[in-house]
Amino acid sequence: MIAGVGGIIYLTIAYRRQRGVEASDFMNRLENAARQLGSSDPMVQYAGIYALEALADENATERKQLCVDVLCAYLRLPYQGNGRPTLLKEVVEKHAWTDGRRNVEEIRTHQLRPADKEVRLTIIRTISRHLQDDASKTWSGLDLDFTGAVIDGGDFSGAVFSGGKVSFSGAKFSGGKVSFSGAKFSGGQVNFDGAEFLGGKVTFFGAQFSDGEVTFFGVRFSGGEVSFSEVQFCGGEVSFGRAKFFGGKVSFGYAEFSGGKVTLNGAEFYGGKVSFGRARFSEEAEVSFGRAKFSGGEVPFSGAKFIGGEVSFFGAKFSDGDVDLSDAKFSGGHVDFRKPAAWDAPPRVPWDDGQPPVNVLPDQWPPTVSIPKE
Repeated sequence: MIAGVGGIIYLTIAYRRQRGVEASDFMNRLENAARQLGSSDPMVQYAGIYALEALADENATERKQLCVDVLCAYLRLPYQGNGRPTLLKEVVEKHAWTDGRRNVEEIRTHQLRPADKEVRLTIIRTISRHLQDDASKTWSGLDLDFTGAVIDGGDFSGAVFSGGKVSFSGAKFSGGKVSFSGAKFSGGQVNFDGAEFLGGKVTFFGAQFSDGEVTFFGVRFSGGEVSFSEVQFCGGEVSFGRAKFFGGKVSFGYAEFSGGKVTLNGAEFYGGKVSFGRARFSEEAEVSFGRAKFSGGEVPFSGAKFIGGEVSFFGAKFSDGDVDLSDAKFSGGHVDFRKPAAWDAPPRVPWDDGQPPVNVLPDQWPPTVSIPKE
């Protein structure tokens, strides 16, 4: 018995020692790969990306997360974007100003990495490859932090966001093409809060929102094209609360709202074109434009079908712009226009006799304006 207990103690100590050796080896390899990624030589950087990928795939979740954190951290580094030249190794900037009675001059030195855009695109491809349904080594469920990143290209097509926390908060989509086509948002939290869509083309074509929480709170659409065409909103919660549409084109054409909750509460439409053409509102969908402000631009619902669920414009402010529902079909569900905050530029609707369909509120048209209290 004593010999047996001694053997168990020995094996336990040996196991812990081996664990310590493995942890030390992992950290050394992680440090070396990160150092490669931080090189000024793009070929060394590529080697660092693939080293981090291999290291992640060899290890369990906690260590895998550390490798992915390093890749994401690189994307958050300062970056010019928009395809601007990044071939200079060093840039020196001089800034002068007056501080009380003194003249102050500050010299700032920036290291600009050659081929930085290609390195970033390679990182995005590497991450996206591990988020596919058929990935042999999946990274779905890990946290992905792209907070504040400048993104001027990248392909997340078919990615599965099924758990963990994914943050594009404050990210700037500044040009090129970024694709989330066919992506599946089926769990966890995905956050685009405060992101800016400034140019280029960003597409969610055919994506599916079926579970979890995806937020675009306070997003600014000011240029380029953003497509949610043929997206399926069939579960979970998607929020565009207080989003601001200043310019560019945003399309929800042929989108299917059949379940879950989609909110545009407090969204502000100032310019550009936001289209819901041929969108379909059905079944158990809850879609809210509550207290949204329509102050400019075009918001057409050409050929949209309201056949089920609940769609609310309660308390919305129609003060300018063109909200066109004249070609929409209202055959089911409930559509609520009660108590608008302004009716100076009312939405165009398909009924002219002042009597809306039975599924539209209020039953007396036009609605009575209710000025909100300050």
